[in-house]
Amino acid sequence: IDRVSQDGLDAFEAPRHQNDRSEDIEMGIQRPIDSGELGLDDFFKQVQQIEKQYEKLEKLLKKLQLLRVEVYVGNIDCYVAMILKLYTQNM
Repeated sequence: IDRVSQDGLDAFEAPRHQNDRSEDIEMGIQRPIDSGELGLDDFFKQVQQIEKQYEKLEKLLKKLQLLRVEVYVGNIDCYVAMILKLYTQNM
């Protein structure tokens, strides 16, 4: 690496014959990187597991909501039956 001066400011320049920029810090890594190299495979697996758990929880919530409606309707039926029984007894 050669030191050069432009407009009174010091800078560094790579030799012109250097074609391999894969180690150039400022240019970054020039080869394609897959998620495995970055250590993201485990992360994506965890995300998939969380999504599956979320789907299961959604299904359970829907079942619980249906059950709640059935219990509510069932309670109304019980109250109506009790009221009818009391009404017929008092007649």
